Amino acid sequence: MNPLSAVLTALPANTRRLVVALSGGRDSMTLLDVCHRAQLETPLVALHIHHGLDPAADDWAAFCRDQARERGISLVDLRVAVDTAYGGLEAAARTARYQAIADWLTAGDVLVTAHHAEDQAQTVLIQALRGAGMRGLAGMPAWRCLGAGHHWRPWLTLSRDAIAAHAETAGLIWVDDPSNHDSARDRGYIDAAVWPALTDRWPAAARTLSRVAERAAEARSALDRLAAIDLAVVSPDGGPVSIDGLQQLSAARQNEVLLAWCKDRAAITLDHRQLAEIARLADAREHNSPRVALASHEIRRFDGRLFLLPALGAPPTPTTERVWDGNTPLALPGEAGYLALDSAAESDPVELVVTFRRGGERLARSDGCHQRLKQFCQVRRIPPWIRERLPLIYHGRKLVAVADYWLAPDLPGTLSRRLAGLRWVHGLGRIVIR
Repeated sequence: MNPLSAVLTALPANTRRLVVALSGGRDSMTLLDVCHRAQLETPLVALHIHHGLDPAADDWAAFCRDQARERGISLVDLRVAVDTAYGGLEAAARTARYQAIADWLTAGDVLVTAHHAEDQAQTVLIQALRGAGMRGLAGMPAWRCLGAGHHWRPWLTLSRDAIAAHAETAGLIWVDDPSNHDSARDRGYIDAAVWPALTDRWPAAARTLSRVAERAAEARSALDRLAAIDLAVVSPDGGPVSIDGLQQLSAARQNEVLLAWCKDRAAITLDHRQLAEIARLADAREHNSPRVALASHEIRRFDGRLFLLPALGAPPTPTTERVWDGNTPLALPGEAGYLALDSAAESDPVELVVTFRRGGERLARSDGCHQRLKQFCQVRRIPPWIRERLPLIYHGRKLVAVADYWLAPDLPGTLSRRLAGLRWVHGLGRIVIR
């Protein structure tokens, strides 16, 4: 059996669709041809990502569609927008590509790509030159989760020459993306200027560097298991991270915990600069509400803990008001979430007005005394970014509730029962009101 097709026998039996990533290049065309010739029982679909970055992009999409049609295979053409705000063009295109694929895949789908041994070896080499740790040196995994499906690279141990030989023997045609040979890009430079000299001196370089990836992946797996154990200790409820608990660990284990925390909670991969910033944040004074800004999230310090949050914009202004009848959820501005009244004995509308802190608010207590809202927040250790967004609920001119943290003790029975089902839903971080 052809070694290119022999590895396809590892496809799980419960695969719903085998999705071939088809760029139109030689390697992906060979993969499409091999999958087609293998006559798998699993339905076959081709997937083309249209980045729109090259003048010939429309022609490549049409070529892929024609090649799939010749083989009786349906093709899906996904258009993506490449945003270079947070990285170079190559990285941005890769991010956009895989995000689009992840959004499109459904449960039981397996995306298969034509990455080969030289791709793996060059990935390890590039990562080493960037000073990567074990995660980078582990290269590309053969299997990984992607969206609701999985991503499979069955040819990582097979050579580029084997792929080229099949393409020539089968008389395949393909398109050539000039960006693959662009020496301004790391991979293009490695492939054109470095790899020929490297393999001339060390012919087994691809196999040797692939072994490096295998050993690094094993080490990475062990580190991940340790990080998961440590993370369960410093963040037992899956929320913020205890700074005291974090600082009981060595610096290396702290970094691994932070990497696991951000990856698990927000699919964020931190670099060494961000890890250094977070380490400084752990030692910062809290009165300035310190934070570290990431691409789409931020980490804030408060009450001896680190909170991972979506990046927050400006909070609602003190003059903001919303009229609410209580019968439908009320969306709040300034990323303050929404308010809802759960099922209650009465369903008649109530006349409520929702505002935000203006200063000087006082809360009635059951003993007849009052407490300033500022003191209430301080005693209960409510973080500053939540205080700025606390919805204050009035009935007439009377403050009757502060989010779902406080309810006035002297309310009429009907209003008291309605507000007993009050919920404030937000994405500002999990806290425990004391």
